[in-house]
Amino acid sequence: MKIVVIDDERAMHLIMRRMLGKIEEVHVVGCFVETMTAFSYLENHEVDLLLVDISMPRESGLDFAQRLRERGGRMKIVFVTSHQDYALSAFDVHAYDYIVKPVTQERLHRTIQRALSEQSVEASREDRRMAPPTAGMMETKLELKGDDLKAVQESRINPLVNGPDDSSKPLDPHDVTGTRDSSQLLLDPLTNREVEILLALTEGLSNREIADRFRLTEGTVKNHLYNLYSKLSVKRRSQAIKRARELQILG
Repeated sequence: MKIVVIDDERAMHLIMRRMLGKIEEVHVVGCFVETMTAFSYLENHEVDLLLVDISMPRESGLDFAQRLRERGGRMKIVFVTSHQDYALSAFDVHAYDYIVKPVTQERLHRTIQRALSEQSVEASREDRRMAPPTAGMMETKLELKGDDLKAVQESRINPLVNGPDDSSKPLDPHDVTGTRDSSQLLLDPLTNREVEILLALTEGLSNREIADRFRLTEGTVKNHLYNLYSKLSVKRRSQAIKRARELQILG
């Protein structure tokens, strides 16, 4: 399954790539910070599913999705947003799902697995349609069992809300390929928010600017920084960035 991520926060690109990298048969073929470039890419490439933020500069994710539908785009669109109040509007552009940030591995995995199961069923139907008709095939019925049947049944409901908020579950940012010694890995993995703040540090943002970006208080930002420094065993921002790159948390 080919997936494109569209979010004006580059931290989300890193987070989604790491989460999606843990799901088999999934390939992130592009990440975009704005919709115009993404739209041009989609006009020339086949993509199965989009993960789209709603609140973005120039054009909202909803307007972007509407433009895609008007041009005949039939890919699945999953909105990934901090806002809960756009769920009904998402139905108007035939959203496949609606995930409220912070995104958890379990929540994302459930959506992607459902899409993969449906894709497998659709591929089987297409193969049967293209095959030369025979008497035996005319009477054959597609049978769904186990997870495939459950996935298709759930897709008829397709709830556009998150399950229980387990955002406290840490993202495993050190789950990367390579031959590094296991002693180099973090004993206490960074959370999604800590990864976002770490990315903000690389941009040179102040505590106040980080707080404004993520709608936090400066005190909360300081607490996140304290935890971040503690996990990375550093004392300053420059050391945190250097250590994160050594661990391949940052590209």
